[in-house]
Amino acid sequence: MKKLLFIVLAFTMVFSMAACSKTEPTTPTAPTAPAAGADAGPAAPDGYPGGKNINIIVGYGAGGASDVCARTLVPYLEDILGTTVTVINKPGSGSWIAWKEVMAMKPDGYNLTFVNTGMSTTRLNPEAPYEEDITDLEVLAGQCSDNNVLGINPKDTRFNDLASLIEYAKTNEVTYVVTGVGTEDQIAVEKINVALGTKFVPVIMSNGTVEGLTAVMGGHVDVISCNCSEIITYNANNEIKAICYFGEERSVFLPDVPTFEEVGGILIDSFSARGFAMPAGGDPELVEYLSAAFEEAMSHPDYIADMSKMYLDAVYMSPDELLRKTDVCVSNLEQVADRIGW
Repeated sequence: MKKLLFIVLAFTMVFSMAACSKTEPTTPTAPTAPAAGADAGPAAPDGYPGGKNINIIVGYGAGGASDVCARTLVPYLEDILGTTVTVINKPGSGSWIAWKEVMAMKPDGYNLTFVNTGMSTTRLNPEAPYEEDITDLEVLAGQCSDNNVLGINPKDTRFNDLASLIEYAKTNEVTYVVTGVGTEDQIAVEKINVALGTKFVPVIMSNGTVEGLTAVMGGHVDVISCNCSEIITYNANNEIKAICYFGEERSVFLPDVPTFEEVGGILIDSFSARGFAMPAGGDPELVEYLSAAFEEAMSHPDYIADMSKMYLDAVYMSPDELLRKTDVCVSNLEQVADRIGW
């Protein structure tokens, strides 16, 4: 009897241990934003993003500089927000179609947009059909600042550097190509005209910087003013010679090219700064969370390396910093507005 009882108890223990050793199946869950205080990222407001898709509406075509900048950041932003982030291109009217659309949207954090300093300068055009500017959105972060550069045809025999170009332009008309009236590219050159009495004459080629670069290489226009990132490859291939950088310090991507101040004697800080924004009037907690998420994404070393490959100095800017840069651009334009007919 005792032997039988022992056998029953033994079997009971074996089955009990087997049952205890089983792992209950788990149900996959959607990614969630990091908890408050977690090292992985900032805390999300309750219920956000809740597995819903977040859109970044870019008012320029796919493959352009703005589009590429936004898409480069997306995977790093997705890791922090814990949901899918989709770039939607809605080009037209210099991005104003997209900006006006986002301004009218609910400020719930599911529709963001890509902004730049030109948003507050081009509206100063008296013929512009809008009065809004970047302050009519809630700025979340600045992504990068792309300063301007002057470039010439390296085969030009009239001038071969900034000093000789300035001297030539004081007594002779020199054409320069830009992509639009009132752009930072044009403002930089018109500030030279005002300060030094040069005779630079604008040629507007609105189909993009490549059109202008081609015109200078072909000898149809004398000089090009464009963003640094757009000229580096041409400079390296000796197709265009970069002769000055419009900034306080030399570019890390063009260390041998002097600033305008080094040669021309005056500081001209001209650039296009870009960033992200959402509709105004959002919950302050949501705005703070998204701003922190952008800052964390832009601090990732792989992201910084990705931007460097495009010759962009990826330096995070707070909303206030981007707005201050916008004020600089507006001030630059106001100094030469009469010269461009504004």
